[in-house]
Amino acid sequence: MNDIKSEGSGALTTPGLSEFKRLLEKARREHGEIVRELSQARSEESSTVGRYTSWKNGWLMRHLFKEKFEQHRISAEESTAKRAEFEEQERLSRLQTQIELPDGVNKAFHRMNDEFAVLTKCDRIWDTVGQRNTNRVVERTTATRVVERKPVRFQLGRCELIESEWKVPHLENANGGDIYFYPAFALYFVSSDNFALLEYKDIELEFSLSRFIEEETLPGDTTTVGQTWAKANKDGSPDKRFNGNHQIPIAQYGKISITSATGMNEEYMVSNAERAQAFSSAWKILSGAVAAGV
Repeated sequence: MNDIKSEGSGALTTPGLSEFKRLLEKARREHGEIVRELSQARSEESSTVGRYTSWKNGWLMRHLFKEKFEQHRISAEESTAKRAEFEEQERLSRLQTQIELPDGVNKAFHRMNDEFAVLTKCDRIWDTVGQRNTNRVVERTTATRVVERKPVRFQLGRCELIESEWKVPHLENANGGDIYFYPAFALYFVSSDNFALLEYKDIELEFSLSRFIEEETLPGDTTTVGQTWAKANKDGSPDKRFNGNHQIPIAQYGKISITSATGMNEEYMVSNAERAQAFSSAWKILSGAVAAGV
């Protein structure tokens, strides 16, 4: 098998977004420090509030040691306030992305989101992680290509790295970073420590139809375009040397390929080809609107 996967995240960012990536990395580091402090503050609050509550619910201790009880009350209030302050800092430490979008870009982005929401409802979505050409004579098959695929999920969501008002298309990746399509750029997200940013002008997103010999359960929203045999001659007829030779449906799937000059290389297979094509068309309209700045 030849792998179908992108280069390492460090190589993918397009030059025009290098400064934005630097800001994200800085925000991530600051966020990580605050998260650690927040964890300590929550632990401290749990201890002090628990101690105060124990004294408050016990008549003897709070009446015999009134001064100590008051100290516990103050400590509990201070630890609660400290925890609340760190929670607010944690929220603010995420990079706030408030991008003013031209009207055409805004409309195109929301249209793409709508088409993507429909795409997420497909019965099956796979990440194609490897491929090889077949030897049709030796393997007794009509297929010209064998692929390795893994089921993944598409959903509208948010990346933990960016605080924004948008839910954006999120494409899971079985052998690399997940992909998020924001209004003006794509985020290739392996982890908070490893990610890349790509401008739309540097991305090629292509749709094509894929005839696939489906040996697993046929998805309910797929069009069947033919039949073949488990063991077939080169002309497509059944190889009669094999006992129990049976027919297999040929499904028509949608293929979405995402590539870039910097090394992005992802391929998805979708059970409903029409939905995949509609999303691809909407993405191209958005990409054109971003390029035109309208």
